[in-house]
Amino acid sequence: GESIIDEPTEEQLKYISHKLKDFDGKYVGAKRFIEMEREAYREAGQHDKVSLHKRLYPTSYAETFAPPAQNIFFNTDILERRIIELKRDNAATVRGNFEGDPNVFVRFVPNQDGRFVVSKLLPSNLTNRKYSLNGVFYPMDSYSYVSSSDAYRLEKVQGYGMSNGAGAVKEKYNSQIDDPNKSTDEWQTGRFVCTYLFRPDSIEEYCMDMLRMTVYYNALHFPESNVNHVAEYFIKNNFGGYLLYSTNPEDGRPKANAGFHTTIDLKKRMFNKHRDYISMFGSKEKHIEYLMQCLQIRGLDDTTHFDLFVATGGCLLAEDSVYGEYLNQPDDIDIKDILGW
Repeated sequence: GESIIDEPTEEQLKYISHKLKDFDGKYVGAKRFIEMEREAYREAGQHDKVSLHKRLYPTSYAETFAPPAQNIFFNTDILERRIIELKRDNAATVRGNFEGDPNVFVRFVPNQDGRFVVSKLLPSNLTNRKYSLNGVFYPMDSYSYVSSSDAYRLEKVQGYGMSNGAGAVKEKYNSQIDDPNKSTDEWQTGRFVCTYLFRPDSIEEYCMDMLRMTVYYNALHFPESNVNHVAEYFIKNNFGGYLLYSTNPEDGRPKANAGFHTTIDLKKRMFNKHRDYISMFGSKEKHIEYLMQCLQIRGLDDTTHFDLFVATGGCLLAEDSVYGEYLNQPDDIDIKDILGW
């Protein structure tokens, strides 16, 4: 016979041998029964089973194309639902390029074949805010955004071919805009606003892309330092003041090199940061490439193949550094004196 999808009618109930009710005491049809099974998995924190259940018993056409999760680290239910939503929403982001001389002015130019995917653009008078101190540029108002990068290696990665360069910008949470007592679904800050996943013809071209991105958002940049091209490029071009350093927890002094080195312990921290971010903001995240990488990564050893996962993770780790608190200083103060260098 035909399935009873919605709540059964009185006539249909006569022919149902095994009647089921929901928590409100109402008889349920097939769709509500499937939803109840998923709710039980969610309450138990078994998000991998929710994902499998969707593929076995889809309740919509879109769910039949939900990509299979490769890990059990993150809330795959949130990831899959949001990916499906974003595939239907062409207005969530705009693709384009950051262009112009970082010494003068960087602007965003929409381009359907562009390298950057942006979900928040700034008024022109709030971009490119910087000052020069002893010949080095520093960002003004650097407390609003952090950026990160994962430079590509020149050699092939076994089984994956040539890797890409990645970059990301995250807006920090701002309590003056978003009430901490409100649901994070209602917050306007605290999310990723720009992503980049591309392999230019040269390392220099990639580094310039990262510099333009960072200068546009007045961000502090926290690069992955296993491949140190980006930090070296910033310093060489007098933008070393845009680099963000981890601080020593014992004395608060900045470490010798900017950014982060992806050790096993740091990868564990990064995975935890992504897990918390997805739980808080995943249902409103606008960058589908980021969500896809979180869904597909298989474990700590897989970070080499998921460049955007590392770059966005760098943004999440960057918020732990207190170094940026010292950078918004008057022009007549030497930042090295403040930090005790």
